[in-house]
Amino acid sequence: MGSLSLLKQSLNYPIKDKKDFIVIAVILSLTQIVDFILISILNINSSAIISTITLFFNMIIFGYLLNVIKSKIKNHDEMPIFYFRKNLIPGVKASILRLIYFIIPIFFTVILSFFLKYKIDILHKIPELILLILKQSYTLKGSANALYVFSDLIFHNLFLAVFALILLIIFDIAGFIAIGRLAETNSLREGLKVKKIFKKIRSIGWSKYIHWYVIFVIFTIIYTLFTAIISLIPIVGVYIVSFILAPYYLLFKYREIGIMYKQSKNNEF
Repeated sequence: MGSLSLLKQSLNYPIKDKKDFIVIAVILSLTQIVDFILISILNINSSAIISTITLFFNMIIFGYLLNVIKSKIKNHDEMPIFYFRKNLIPGVKASILRLIYFIIPIFFTVILSFFLKYKIDILHKIPELILLILKQSYTLKGSANALYVFSDLIFHNLFLAVFALILLIIFDIAGFIAIGRLAETNSLREGLKVKKIFKKIRSIGWSKYIHWYVIFVIFTIIYTLFTAIISLIPIVGVYIVSFILAPYYLLFKYREIGIMYKQSKNNEF
């Protein structure tokens, strides 16, 4: 099946059952709802309290999105039922996995900067990077913000910036399959077996997988630009993005990961 066919299949998934989508969309918007309640209604402005509560809900949401992948792996076409308690532990594992696949490229970049005698003052930035990734590890926002912080540190060295970007792309490519592996096995350890993750990609086919990845990234860029435009609509724009477009994208994205993961010719390691 071609990459565009896979994309089309995933695009239809969130709206196959509109009632289910409405329910899940509201749940996937919990962090925005919680932020609104804490800040606007309860007048709580403590960043520590807000970050802790939203981090908790984000991990529950990530656990549900893992179930979206798992449902495809098991050939289920309907949206999974949302369980708060059951989603927490898988969500914690997924957030940790996402963090590790982001930190590894940063680690190797710092090592290279040491040999190049180019000092990266990053130690004081590590807590900020970790929090940014964990707060919304399942969305574009967490990694994009973390990448921005890190890129600012290597901006003045082009070679180091290119090296870091290549590594980040490689581990992002591997990260999709790692999340799929976690969804399939419920094992964080399995998701961290990098050698086996790349073996899975070889089974899918590198050319096929990279072609899909490029199309997926292009779609994501188009989605990001589209939501930026919609959010400019007075009063309702932000709500359309938060409660319709963002949940739709998340369901599409994780369904797409499940479909690609299933493309492997050999599901056994």
